[in-house]
Amino acid sequence: MKRLMILLCAMMLLTGCTSAPAPVKQADAPEQEVVTLQAITLGNMPEGGLDSLYAQLDALTVPELGCRLRFTYIPWGDERNQINIAISSGEYDIIPQGNFSDYQLMAARNAFLDIKPYLAMVPALAEHYRISGEDVLANAEIDGKLFGVPQHGAPGVEADEGFFYREDLRKAWGLEPITDLATMEAYLYRAKEDEAFRGKPLITDNRIWTCLWMMLTRDAYFEVTSFTDTPYVVCPIDTPYQAVSRLETPEFRQVLSYLAKWYRDGILDKRLLTLSANEGSSGRAMMLAGDKPCETNSPIWSINRDWIPVLSEAHPEWEYGFFTYNAGGRITQYKETSSSGSLLSISSRTKHPEIAVRLLEKLHTDRRYYTLLLYGVEGEHYYRNEEGIHYEGIASGKRFAGWSAAADTYLDWPVIYSAESSWTRDVYIPLLEEGTRLVEQAVFHPLNQFTFNITPVSNEARALADTWNTYMLPLLCGMSEDVEAELDGTIRMLREAGLDAYLAEVQNQLTQFKQESEN
Repeated sequence: MKRLMILLCAMMLLTGCTSAPAPVKQADAPEQEVVTLQAITLGNMPEGGLDSLYAQLDALTVPELGCRLRFTYIPWGDERNQINIAISSGEYDIIPQGNFSDYQLMAARNAFLDIKPYLAMVPALAEHYRISGEDVLANAEIDGKLFGVPQHGAPGVEADEGFFYREDLRKAWGLEPITDLATMEAYLYRAKEDEAFRGKPLITDNRIWTCLWMMLTRDAYFEVTSFTDTPYVVCPIDTPYQAVSRLETPEFRQVLSYLAKWYRDGILDKRLLTLSANEGSSGRAMMLAGDKPCETNSPIWSINRDWIPVLSEAHPEWEYGFFTYNAGGRITQYKETSSSGSLLSISSRTKHPEIAVRLLEKLHTDRRYYTLLLYGVEGEHYYRNEEGIHYEGIASGKRFAGWSAAADTYLDWPVIYSAESSWTRDVYIPLLEEGTRLVEQAVFHPLNQFTFNITPVSNEARALADTWNTYMLPLLCGMSEDVEAELDGTIRMLREAGLDAYLAEVQNQLTQFKQESEN
């Protein structure tokens, strides 16, 4: 036998065969095809670590779902247009949606997969969403269809934007603490006089009108959904099922008057009309370079996550403050619904709908997936101990911002912030505590669970959007010589585009919602 084996080995060497032949595959056990799902996320790609993230993610998704997941990053700034392009291209399977996108209009065009028929195959997903209410997914539907899986968590206060500013400069300038529009305006005009900022724009985000609206109205109106989704209509707080034109309220005229004054006085960027609808990234870069001392349109969580680490690395000597626009009034933004918030939609053109739905189930029910997709790779993007996640020693550029619109507070890890930071100790933690108190004392939102179905007036909505961008947007950027006359003319143009039909449809749905709520 030994001689026979030697002879066989010699023959294999002579014929160039140095290994045993591959086993024949069984005809009844074909190899599983591994597909690649392409997804969009918003923000900046971390400096390194994606290869490790994909490796760890593939180790989960390939054997369990038969897929790989890969991200394309869309920077904040022109995200609305870029998301629309991504949807139209048909190249992406999963796309984040929300107030930063044209979700309602795109849903009316059947751009997204109706997930509702697939819920039976992902029972754990539906069960998980019942934690915060029996009808959470149902309330995210549009015209009976579920076009996305919403961010999930305990209900809270929406529109938590505020005025972020350098507190060290406020003290040096001898100004009062910023607690309202008057003290905020005083800061802006004093900054304009400072040599470091003279001749430089202080407000570079054309959504500034929404900030003024919040400060000037306080608790006078309920938003039907949001400034973005329903900019033409609000509901008075005393008659919450009555749709009124926002544009014809006295407060809206006040907003335009402030904007016109700030434009004339050089507070607003003269290029505001040509800038994108979200200039947060460029605003942070300007602040980092010492070219502006404040920002008007960033929510507190974004400042804490995306701004403070970057600014603190470069300028540890600076101090910061944050004035919340809805502070001091009743919280009318409070809604126990995910329907008007952020969500992940699956393209109606995906070739792998079942795999995509199962991936979203894993995201919201399996902490292995959630931790990777929201925090990244331990040791590269974050560290973790028995208390939670922390970022000590992780450079700001290396942190993983997380998959946009994928957040789920029921799966979050506690995040540990250094108590040595004056921002954390004196600003952020007190704001979190105040936010908890406000939620507990919040006025119940009578439009809770209301979702405006834009489908019946989708043609009017598109015409209104075009008219808004042509005639109203310049006024919202302060470019007005006669606010009263120009606003009246713009309202006439909007009526020609279908404003009355739009308002009537909102009123019709509000009336129906009120009747159903009372039954």
